[in-house]
Amino acid sequence: MNNISERTAEKILNDAASHIGKTDWYFNLHFYRLVYILNIILKRKRDTKKEIVLELGVWPGYLALSLQNADFEVRGVDIDPSRVRQICSQIRIENYDLNQRPIKLPFPENNFDYIVASEIIEHIDPDNLPGLFFEIHRLLNRDGLAIITTPNKNSLHNILSCKNNNPSEAINGHGHIREYTLDELQELIKKSPLILTKSKTVNFYSNIGTLPLGKYFYPLKDFWKYSNKLFNLLKFCSIPLKQFPAFKDSIILLVQKND
Repeated sequence: MNNISERTAEKILNDAASHIGKTDWYFNLHFYRLVYILNIILKRKRDTKKEIVLELGVWPGYLALSLQNADFEVRGVDIDPSRVRQICSQIRIENYDLNQRPIKLPFPENNFDYIVASEIIEHIDPDNLPGLFFEIHRLLNRDGLAIITTPNKNSLHNILSCKNNNPSEAINGHGHIREYTLDELQELIKKSPLILTKSKTVNFYSNIGTLPLGKYFYPLKDFWKYSNKLFNLLKFCSIPLKQFPAFKDSIILLVQKND
């Protein structure tokens, strides 16, 4: 299964979204991020055993169901499992708030081959992050991999928008309590029992024209289908700029146990 193509990951994700019912704005905006994470796991998949994945923050369920359909055993935690009731009959999802202290997830140690915390840590009290990293270490098996993604605080978009994180707006998991730079997260991981195997800034929300179901159009042949043509054209023309670090909107960390 290590020769999985990106098209295969896209098909798995689209099939899962069709089953759940696509929330179009969310699915289109986050499509590339979900494909990216799915590809990491699919390309690493071992066929010698049924591997187990834990997703922290399951809503809206696209990734969890995609992995279940790809023959992984999937578990999840969510602040409100009723939000993903469409998949609760297939996937065990625990009701858990990662802002409670201390963090102690209801799973045995060394239990998971993969843990996904994608677009989650910016919603968590910064004082809880060390506890979360210790818990990820406890739950990962010896060869396991944790995938963490979060917005890039140093991206030009964040700087120009002067976005202020407000804990009072972080209700029911919505709103960002704090965003991070790559350097800040690297330092936090160094202080944890985890090993950082890969870290970089990436474009999850700016890859216009590179995916069939991207946010705007793919490629210019679909230009006339969209009402805001000037805005889409400017977005498309800006793609080369997205290769510069200041334009990369997200951070991804791959971490493992320090054993």
